[in-house]
Amino acid sequence: MTNQPGFLGTFAWDSAGGTSYTTIAKIRDLTGPSISRTDIEIADRSQTNYYKQYIGGMVDPGAITFDLTWDPIATAGHGTAILNNFESSQCSQATYRWQLDGCGGTATMIFSGYFNSFEVSAPLEDVLTASVGVKISGKPTLTVA
Repeated sequence: MTNQPGFLGTFAWDSAGGTSYTTIAKIRDLTGPSISRTDIEIADRSQTNYYKQYIGGMVDPGAITFDLTWDPIATAGHGTAILNNFESSQCSQATYRWQLDGCGGTATMIFSGYFNSFEVSAPLEDVLTASVGVKISGKPTLTVA
């Protein structure tokens, strides 16, 4: 087993359904998905040890978040294009592809989702950045080659 460098990868999206991806430029950090499962309480009054009991419920596929260097003038595959999509497609979903190239292989995650957050940061002594969130809808597919 080898350790994999985190910087060898791309994140792309396609609002047409996964046929023509646009790589999102200048991404600094990616986090996620933050997968979780609903807890369903099954305790009843016959519990003699006073401990609640649970079973697992539905899985929430979570979200991907990423920070990018934001240039508000640039449009193609960049923060401004994301912001335009964010404001114009309330009911539609896009297909996303997160490809991680490592030592000896590539892992690719494909999923449906939508942009659900966009936050700009303008620090005094650093570059202009944006933090972007993508809510995953349904089960992601992970392939390793």
